Amino acid sequence: MISGLTSIIVLAHNALPYTRECIESIRSHTPEPHELILVDNGSTDGTAAYLEKVPGARLIKNTANAGYARGNNQGIAASRGEYVLFLNNDTVVTAGWLGKLLKCFKSDPRIGAVGPKTNRLGNMRQVVKNPPYRDMAEMHLFAGRCGPSNPARWETLPWLSGFCLLTSRRILQQVGNFDERFGLGLCEDNDFCLRLRKAGYRLVCAGDTFIHHYQSATFRENGIDRAKMLQANLARLRAKWPKGI
Repeated sequence: MISGLTSIIVLAHNALPYTRECIESIRSHTPEPHELILVDNGSTDGTAAYLEKVPGARLIKNTANAGYARGNNQGIAASRGEYVLFLNNDTVVTAGWLGKLLKCFKSDPRIGAVGPKTNRLGNMRQVVKNPPYRDMAEMHLFAGRCGPSNPARWETLPWLSGFCLLTSRRILQQVGNFDERFGLGLCEDNDFCLRLRKAGYRLVCAGDTFIHHYQSATFRENGIDRAKMLQANLARLRAKWPKGI
């Protein structure tokens, strides 16, 4: 483990334009010590060739779509950082994003994970309603108006979404990685958050941090029925936690 280093893990399965925009935003807005771990889940649209050329990144190539949980677990196994951040490839990060998330996370040892605010998400507690921007240039201006790190804007929530989720290696070793029974994706972040809460940790949304999320871009680009997958994985989640979630 490298103290002070954040391992940023990004999965990709096709959807190259989104992946490229995400990685370019990381490279432009992340001065903090970090390593970039890219997991290609069997892309066929040139994504793997692009990822091979990302300077300084570490690439894991799967021959088929291993899904969110397994792909991120592969990233964890390859990572070296004290902190681990899971980031969807259909996001665009903004100035100060990682520094503010880290400051929030390190403010209290009882915090098990931290996530930002965004424009679109299933977890509405993390959503800024009707953010006033029409393009990425305006989005970055809007994100900048969130200002510096501000503890008054940190909120404890019952759940955080895995689209952008910061935790630590120590906590992962304590509560375990993502549960791979959830297959291609959905609900593994709920399961992870539940395990964090049961271990006594808080989940915090850093309201001073905003990143853009296209939401479900990989599902759309690959013709995956998100609603059907969600219902199946909700059933798996309830079966795993029969006393309630």
